[in-house]
Amino acid sequence: MEDLCKFVWMMRRKNCLLVSMLAMVLCTTALAQNQHLQWHLGFGAALEFSTGSPLPVAGSAMNTDEGCASICDATGNLQFYTDGVTVWNRQNNPMPNGTGLFGGTSATQSALIVKAEGLDSLYLVFTVPAQLQGGHTGLSYSLVDMRLDNGLGAVTQKNILLCDSTTEKLTAIRASNGSDVWVVTHRWKSDAFYAYRVTCASTGTPQVLGPVISRAGSVMGFDGAFNPTATSLGCMRISPDGRRLALVWSRYLNDTSPDSDADVEWFDFNPATGVVSQPNIHQIPGLRAYGCAFSPSSRYLYVSTYGLVNGIAYSDIRQYDLLAANIPASETIVTTGIPEFGTLQLGPDGKLYAARLAFSSFLSAIPSPDSAAPQCGFVAGAAPLATGMSTWGLPNQWDDFRRPEIWAFQDTSICPWERLNVIAGIPGALGWLWSNGNTEYEATLTAEGLVTVEVYLPCDTLRDSFALHHKFCDPPFLAARVMDTCAGDRMILDATAPLAIAYHWKNGENAAQIATADTGWLWVDITFDHETIRDSVYLRHHDCECVQATNVFSPNGDGINDLFQPRVHCGLETYQLAVYDRWGARLFQTDDPMQGWDGHVGPAQAPETVYYYVVEWKQYAEPAQQKLGTLMLLR
Repeated sequence: MEDLCKFVWMMRRKNCLLVSMLAMVLCTTALAQNQHLQWHLGFGAALEFSTGSPLPVAGSAMNTDEGCASICDATGNLQFYTDGVTVWNRQNNPMPNGTGLFGGTSATQSALIVKAEGLDSLYLVFTVPAQLQGGHTGLSYSLVDMRLDNGLGAVTQKNILLCDSTTEKLTAIRASNGSDVWVVTHRWKSDAFYAYRVTCASTGTPQVLGPVISRAGSVMGFDGAFNPTATSLGCMRISPDGRRLALVWSRYLNDTSPDSDADVEWFDFNPATGVVSQPNIHQIPGLRAYGCAFSPSSRYLYVSTYGLVNGIAYSDIRQYDLLAANIPASETIVTTGIPEFGTLQLGPDGKLYAARLAFSSFLSAIPSPDSAAPQCGFVAGAAPLATGMSTWGLPNQWDDFRRPEIWAFQDTSICPWERLNVIAGIPGALGWLWSNGNTEYEATLTAEGLVTVEVYLPCDTLRDSFALHHKFCDPPFLAARVMDTCAGDRMILDATAPLAIAYHWKNGENAAQIATADTGWLWVDITFDHETIRDSVYLRHHDCECVQATNVFSPNGDGINDLFQPRVHCGLETYQLAVYDRWGARLFQTDDPMQGWDGHVGPAQAPETVYYYVVEWKQYAEPAQQKLGTLMLLR
């Protein structure tokens, strides 16, 4: 049966002619965050990542204890930066109308910048205040138009109030349609999350819709005599894959004592609806929490804590494995140190950076945040700040600024006779245009070259490309490497190949199928658009006096040659006949020499084409024998 298995395997190989590359929206690529290549933070500190490593930049005009944000254009050129109160242009000057925003320099995440999709010149600056500073207490946004002031930008609308009372938590993630953005905050003295959807309108003006309100987790707020607003502090993040939300805060134990526990909470987040659900709460006794961040793959959550241990200043960074069966039990301390650790933020180089307090002249980093601790590593002085100083904050850059070039199309090689099926299925898309002119979401490709696709969304056009190459492949067209027939019979050979434009056989014939009585090696050259492939088979004739089989039959009911039934001219101990289609599927089998195939597959008639048969038999006192051949069905 070994030869039969090889025969069926060869049949199945012939059907493997369609290659599919399925591209889903939330299957993300490597971090492509040119918008994050320049950071402004702390007291006159700035970094730029264009060389791959953070280098200090002089001249920043910002002085902030905590929250800040900065933004570059798609090529990495600085546009502006802000502490939530003032917006500075790339020349380090306040923008026209760019002062007096309702953020706070002592708010954990005082500002967050969202580019208006499809409107390259417009940005929304969201702000939350510092509860410790009093004054304005809600989420607001202002609009920056980079076309004004000779391309340096100006604030055109300011302090549009969305929510009248919030904590200092503010984060964002791209919605599942690949175009909109969810901006999320947490209400003060409440367990409610407020999610606002940033989209655009046909007028070209960005719209802030919502809120979607979710009640989950703890009530954040403290009415006691001691530090009643401190529970507002601490970061909130959404994972890069858009599926998790995490936050940290400090839960004070009574109304007269500074003693507190750090609360780490994580939830499910729905990027299609903005709903937060499924709360999980983990407390760290005796400490406070400030920073939190996800690893690039969204598997690991990192948290920074600080406080006093036995009366001595203490701070650490902890890692949690969100795929663990028991997430709190996976807690691992990555490092401890003084000065204390503040905000944690993913960089455009894939490292996780940590702010250091007490006006530090450097940032620390975890080089491999997608590795389990301690393999994730830690570098204390990873990013010198030169003339600037770090405090609590790092730029509040939501961890998915990736455009949905998130199909992860990669350069691909296929055999010359294969088709590549490519899908660009973006939810909410209005249309598609492929480089071959196709306007559907799915394209079937055969020719070599650069493949491009544009996907038209209500507010934007997404683009991606990859190179398609032809490679050398072992030709699978002829069904086997050796084929047998009886002496004098003609064997039908079928080399039909998808996309072939010409055939040339060794005997001079030029059809896809030929019938031949030749013996020995017989080759066929199959020509495609860009190259010619040769396939070959070895033909053998045998004395078939015991069992003989025709290679053509016509089951049309006229009583002539209606059955395919090998003729047996000898006494047999065993006998078996099987018929297969060209893809290796068995259509008929019998161990009765008097039974033949009538050309039906169940109740249906088999189509006119070439089939393959295997007949095995054993004469008494003789070794078993086998014969493989082709069979043409004609009606």
